[in-house]
Amino acid sequence: MSKTLAQAPDLLVIQIRRFVFDFRTARAAKDDTHVRDVAEELDLTTVYDRGHSEALEYSLVAVVQHRGTLAQGHYVAVARAPDGEWYTTNDRVVARSRVRDAVEGVSSGFRPYMLYYKREY
Repeated sequence: MSKTLAQAPDLLVIQIRRFVFDFRTARAAKDDTHVRDVAEELDLTTVYDRGHSEALEYSLVAVVQHRGTLAQGHYVAVARAPDGEWYTTNDRVVARSRVRDAVEGVSSGFRPYMLYYKREY
């Protein structure tokens, strides 16, 4: 299995595996494990297989979070606006936020589920 990127996307989406099969109970379950050290910046230059010196750097621009179970729950998004400010979008409510809210959860029970990184040129 190759451990390099064949192509460098402009938007890199990383899904955190939150929904798993529990073999003890033979049921699907949600994994609410706290994810530590979510990177605000990624440098993937060393895993790009083109062998050239072009930098492959990404910045975190949005995080989708989930709270609940497999059967029910709620999603919110925390995103960085073009002006650099962070906002939480929750249904019809948009509120100023912080990058820390994006990577740690906006409130009790919310956990990062999908991370969106934009390539920096």
